[in-house]
Amino acid sequence: MRKHRAVIHYLVDRAEGLSQRIRKQSPEFVLCHSDNHGGNVLIDERGSIFIVDWDDPIMAPKERDLMFVGGGVASVWNNPESLFEGEEV
Repeated sequence: MRKHRAVIHYLVDRAEGLSQRIRKQSPEFVLCHSDNHGGNVLIDERGSIFIVDWDDPIMAPKERDLMFVGGGVASVWNNPESLFEGEEV
């Protein structure tokens, strides 16, 4: 950590600065799933994506549902490296 002290301080200061900026903004609230994980996403044979199990939807900033993408449940999506196998960057 001592070796990277300057970078660490820069990142912490940057995060604090961005935090202060967004606190002054009012986010737009949209309908969110609130339990978005691999077990609640279905993909059909044509590649269409369906989000299921809408038991507890909430109104929140759109980023709310993005917080848990890839988090997994019941061993679904708990191997992040496998998400990108075979994918072109």
